[in-house]
Amino acid sequence: MTLKEPGTVNITGGGAYHAYDKVFQINAEGTINIKNFRADDIGKLVRQLGGSKFRVNMTVDNSDISNVKDSILRSDGPNSKAKITNTRYHNVPQLFKGFASGNTSESGNTKY
Repeated sequence: MTLKEPGTVNITGGGAYHAYDKVFQINAEGTINIKNFRADDIGKLVRQLGGSKFRVNMTVDNSDISNVKDSILRSDGPNSKAKITNTRYHNVPQLFKGFASGNTSESGNTKY
């Protein structure tokens, strides 16, 4: 799924498996909320368009993410923010990648 125009995307439930690169791509300013999602064997769950400066808010809640090659959430935007809560994860090198200091938060997560 690619967000091509400014807006909000809410994903509740579902899953993604064997995604070589990214599952969700954000190409415009906006918000993506992912809840009750399962992903396994992926490059990254969400990626903001590389080199872009627009603001994106990313949240992942109550999900199960495993076998990630890069990170769960990735951004180059200096004002983008990300939060992961109540999520189980396994074999994930980084939860967040490329975010400015102080623009990420996590709570209630379990590494297994």
